Amino acid sequence: MVVPWPPELAVKEGWQERLIAEAPQMLKNYGLQGLMCQHSLASKKLAKRLKENGLFLHVWTVDDPDLAISIADMGADDLITNNPPLIRAALAANC
Repeated sequence: MVVPWPPELAVKEGWQERLIAEAPQMLKNYGLQGLMCQHSLASKKLAKRLKENGLFLHVWTVDDPDLAISIADMGADDLITNNPPLIRAALAANC
């Protein structure tokens, strides 16, 4: 299910904090099981908050090995990449 980004969370001052605070309840209100976001929106705080609420975090598109390691370290459940062999090797060597 694709749910439109709520206007109240439009990218403006304080949006990252609001996303972390409000995403879990918004996702549950729509009957969703987690969040799929672009890597620049992902953070350790967001991953932690989602997990505390029984929700997952999928992150896309992660094609840089160092970024993949960082995303894994922050607690994302999955990442999406255009180069699975490169990213798989980086994660295997560092995680």
